[in-house]
Amino acid sequence: MEQINRIPVINVGPVDEGGRFPAKVIQNEVFPIWGKVFREGHDLCGATGVLYFRNSHNQSSSDSLSGLAAVAQLAKVEKLKAKNSKVKQIADEGLRFPMWRTGFDGDDDWTGLIQVDDRVGSWEFGIESWSDVFGTWQKNARIKIANNQDINLVFAEGEVVFNKWLETDDPVSKLTDAQKQNVHDSLAILLDKSLTPDVRFERALSGDIWNIYNSNPLRELVSQSTLYPLQVQRKLSSFSAWYQFFPRSEGAELLPDGKVKTGTFKTAKKSLQRVKDMGFDIIYLPPIHPIGIDFRKGRNNSLEAGENDPGSPWAVQDHTKINPDLGTEEDLIDFINEAHRLGLEVSLDLALQCSPDHPWVKEHPEWFNVRPDGSIAYAENPPKKYQDIYPINFDKDPDGIFNEVLKICKQWIKWGVSSFRVDNPHTKPAQFWQRLIEAVKSTNPETVWLAEAFTLPAMMRTLGLVGFDQSHSYFLWRNTKQELSEFLPQISGDDGFYFRSTLWPTTPDNLTDFLASGGQTAHAIRAILAALGSPTWGIYSGYELVEDEQRRNPDGTKALEHQDSEKYEIKVRNWDEAQKKGIAVLLGKLNYIRNQHFACQNLHSLQIHDTDNDNIIAFSRHIDALFTKDNKDDTIIVVVSLDPQNGQRGYVHLDWGRLHLPEVYHVVDELTDKEYDLAHDFYADLSPVTNIAHVFKVVRD
Repeated sequence: MEQINRIPVINVGPVDEGGRFPAKVIQNEVFPIWGKVFREGHDLCGATGVLYFRNSHNQSSSDSLSGLAAVAQLAKVEKLKAKNSKVKQIADEGLRFPMWRTGFDGDDDWTGLIQVDDRVGSWEFGIESWSDVFGTWQKNARIKIANNQDINLVFAEGEVVFNKWLETDDPVSKLTDAQKQNVHDSLAILLDKSLTPDVRFERALSGDIWNIYNSNPLRELVSQSTLYPLQVQRKLSSFSAWYQFFPRSEGAELLPDGKVKTGTFKTAKKSLQRVKDMGFDIIYLPPIHPIGIDFRKGRNNSLEAGENDPGSPWAVQDHTKINPDLGTEEDLIDFINEAHRLGLEVSLDLALQCSPDHPWVKEHPEWFNVRPDGSIAYAENPPKKYQDIYPINFDKDPDGIFNEVLKICKQWIKWGVSSFRVDNPHTKPAQFWQRLIEAVKSTNPETVWLAEAFTLPAMMRTLGLVGFDQSHSYFLWRNTKQELSEFLPQISGDDGFYFRSTLWPTTPDNLTDFLASGGQTAHAIRAILAALGSPTWGIYSGYELVEDEQRRNPDGTKALEHQDSEKYEIKVRNWDEAQKKGIAVLLGKLNYIRNQHFACQNLHSLQIHDTDNDNIIAFSRHIDALFTKDNKDDTIIVVVSLDPQNGQRGYVHLDWGRLHLPEVYHVVDELTDKEYDLAHDFYADLSPVTNIAHVFKVVRD
């Protein structure tokens, strides 16, 4: 049995499955750790967070991405925040961060904020527990002096403690020359018998002593908890802005005869600048393969395809080929290279399913489920039927399927693809994804994996555990203040170390009632919530044009999907109209705000604040000055109306202590550039279209 610490440490987090799966953070991320630290008797104890870098995950030079900057891998330890003595750089290359008690009296819960540097790879973290000698002495001395007990002994014990502090070799406790002088001065006052005991004590502990104590506590009986794994990934794994478009719609033209001329990689290349101008990081393309002919779907998922219906890209006819309607392999590579030139990365959709005329159906019939009548089972999500798609049974020849898919992934990486958006991964075994993602990341750790998983929480979380960096989420259906106040802290809290939610207001499959009924203002509301509610978010093309018509089922009921869905037809869009609606401008502003604020780039920085109106939600993102480049707290306060139809007013009640705000503070609304002086409780007057939200940047001196 493992020996418990001299000062026990238990319930350390973030840890899942006893450390079987590493918690995940990104380069330079600030995040909390926690645990219970306690000891016998009445003496005080303390805690220090520790971080160790173990090994880098270097990108193979042979698989490096054309046009992409290499992931930064430092060969030496950067002395994190040397400007602040609370963060300690130790000779063994470990980093030490202060922790504080977070519970009420008698509660043993301790929490600390720690920060990795920009080295991608395997880290470990834990907690050092220790006997708080100075804290214990001052606590007991205060009581005894107040009761006139053992006065001489109290000061003699204090002299011993102060001298220990001056002479310690503990790198966390060790004092600078300036700090030693302060401690010497306090000790002189402590020993001045011309003063009354209470004056001696209070003056000795005044001034900078407590600041020195907080940064350099005197620690004895130091011991370390079990170390737990931590995976540090490239920044884009958690801080990213996705934009999805269909190449066949970009540059598509309506011909005089009523037919539609398809867009191609060449015409889609011209749209990349538009995406870049809005500040997005990743361009995501649906499957680019030939589309099956057998059982091809027509417009709006109809069973009969017309002569000119292009079919659904997810009905993949051959995973090893490129749809000739879009262009050649050279055209695709040229498209990707142009994206890289603009600073965009490219994601392709990994849809592991087949059209009925896919070569795998004939070459590997054992990969599919055969029904009693001898037919291959097509995909179903009752009452929905997808006759144009055959699911793969991953328990039949798992090695053969794995090797084929791995070959496809490596081919895409050679083209310059750096991320994979995976279609319906929850319908395939989690074990398969763990094996595949580990194999790809062993040579290309820079790849980002996004799961399109709308399913039960256990499966969504498990997909994160086995390797997915991000996942679609239930944000689409979280609209009320109560729903969002529960959802946003959940994805920013403990779950965020394993399951990172990407917030998409719409997808090709989903158009909610809120957006369908709320018009342009509803689209603005959901974009603000998505962009600032999570470090990673995405927009599906057409959002800027407020495409908000829902399809109707044959019985007249609404199908929470787009009418004339782009999944089944080519869209001809007039992007000049987008500028008139203002949503494209808003998307650009939101991405600019995200890139300017370190607080927006950290998953665990979100806090919900009270409002007295159920149609107004308020939250903040905050990072302490200890962790910022300019030594200033980084704080934004977001106030959003949830009503696209009517004006809403009410007070916002900030938890100001956590934000380090004075009673009155100055802010700039980054949506309008207007300036205000606010108090902890301030009044918000929001209206549709013109003033639906505030994004306040707190101005720090």
